Amino acid sequence: MVIGISSNYRRIRIEIGYGLENILSDSETKQTIDNDFIPLFKQGEYYGGTLNGLPALIRKLYENSR
Repeated sequence: MVIGISSNYRRIRIEIGYGLENILSDSETKQTIDNDFIPLFKQGEYYGGTLNGLPALIRKLYENSR
């Protein structure tokens, strides 16, 4: 998994890659970005948004792999 964040361009992208594509769907990834990363990013809190979003992704990976 690769996460790219650019505050200057106001973009975030998560690439799942082989092996995880069966565990985490694109819609789940988009939902995590919209609900966990973006709200704090909009406030200029890029560190906080990242700190909020990463555990959410890890939680989804764990839940879906069971």
